Amino acid sequence: MKTWMVLSLSILLMACASSGPTPEPGKESVEGAVVNVKLATGYIQQGDYKVALDKLNRALEFDPNYATAHTVMGVLYGRIGKLGLAGKHYKRATKLNPHDGSILNNYGQYLCQTQQYDLAFPYFERALDEPFYNTPESALANAGRCAIDQGNLEKAELYLRRALKKSPGYPPTLLDLAELMNLRGEDLKARAFLQRFHSTGRVSADSLYLGYVVERKLGDTKASQEYRRKLIQQFPDSAHTNAIL
Repeated sequence: MKTWMVLSLSILLMACASSGPTPEPGKESVEGAVVNVKLATGYIQQGDYKVALDKLNRALEFDPNYATAHTVMGVLYGRIGKLGLAGKHYKRATKLNPHDGSILNNYGQYLCQTQQYDLAFPYFERALDEPFYNTPESALANAGRCAIDQGNLEKAELYLRRALKKSPGYPPTLLDLAELMNLRGEDLKARAFLQRFHSTGRVSADSLYLGYVVERKLGDTKASQEYRRKLIQQFPDSAHTNAIL
């Protein structure tokens, strides 16, 4: 289950909208570029990708070297399945602002999505090395997710434990640790992490399906069926619901 792609989206977009170099004061491009990126971010969150693309193109007309605009463009192209274009914009952003932790983290996340695992981890580490990067738990959790996808569970646990230490209640970390424990057959620990995840008020098709799987393995039929019921009720069109039906 690729939980981080869904869970970190709003964080990723907020980071994009607030990070990156600000164009030099006095330029007419300043307000136009920044305002259009913020508008585009809102449209992406609403699912209106066409208007978002128009706003981002407008932002880059104001300032072609605005790193945040390139990063959000990467987010948008990733959402509509144009991963090649997404990669070009993410990479351009890291060239324009190589010391922005959010931009580095986002590019690492993209590299994991496209299964370029060995290239991804250095970008997460570069983000973590930036002294003014204020959400290191995001880069650590993404690195852990990346290692799970790569099949390196030992490496995944190291990153996720570091993320947990930075922010004990960070939902992506808790859910990925639950999945990691399930993959290792340590389902009592998986249950505990999943309970901690749900105690944050978050719920997803991934979390409910994982709960269903874990409780079945632990032999708790009542709990498993309750997860199943919630999954079908709350996420009727999800791939997980289709799988269990």
